[in-house]
Order: sequence, then structure tokens, then C-alpha cells
Amino acid sequence: METGSISTGSDTFNKLLRSEDYFNSEKFPVAKFISDNVVFNDQVITSLSGELTIKGITKPVNVEVTNFSCSRNFITLKYMCGANASAKLSRSEFNLGKYVPFVGDEISLNIVIEASRE
Repeated sequence: METGSISTGSDTFNKLLRSEDYFNSEKFPVAKFISDNVVFNDQVITSLSGELTIKGITKPVNVEVTNFSCSRNFITLKYMCGANASAKLSRSEFNLGKYVPFVGDEISLNIVIEASRE
């Protein structure tokens, strides 16, 4: 994810999140997750684990996957897969903890995934 692309609907808040106090988008333009383990139940992905890097800090993260399914899209006729995923992490572990404990440290990531083969 390009950290400079953060969009909250508020230009003021976007600027704050891109600043040195948070994502420091100028120095760390990319946050990334690299999975090293995908867990299946039958043919369905149920979780993945890997490493999340934000601001040059890398920590292990487990991502729970729900509603994983694959089928043909009725409009494009492409075979597509989709899922919902979620993870919890601590802002302060990634040097994003400004104002903790006055503002909560634990955050939830909710991810919607849709993919198709080219």
C-alpha cells in the first residue's frame, strides 16, 4: 500500500496521517504484507500469516479469512475469487502510537478482496 494514498475524506486528517507522527509517507512510501503461510480447510483459505512492514518496522501478523468463494462473474464471465479478511494489531508496535493511551492502541484491519486471472 502506498502510504501517501491514504484517504479518509478529510484533507486535514490525510495530511496528519501522512506526516512524520504517523506513516511518514515521504520517508516510508510503502507499507507491505508478505505471507509465508496460507491455511486451508478443504479448498477454502481460512487464514494466512506473514510479516507486516510499516515505517521500516516488521512484525508478524495473522489474517483471518472468511466468506472465501470462487465462481464465474455473470457480467464479465471471468472466473473470480473473493473473501473478507481481518487482523488486529497494535499501532505503537509500528511507531504509530501517538496519543496512546488517550486514543486506543489496538486497531482492526478489515479487508475486502476480489481477484481474477488476467
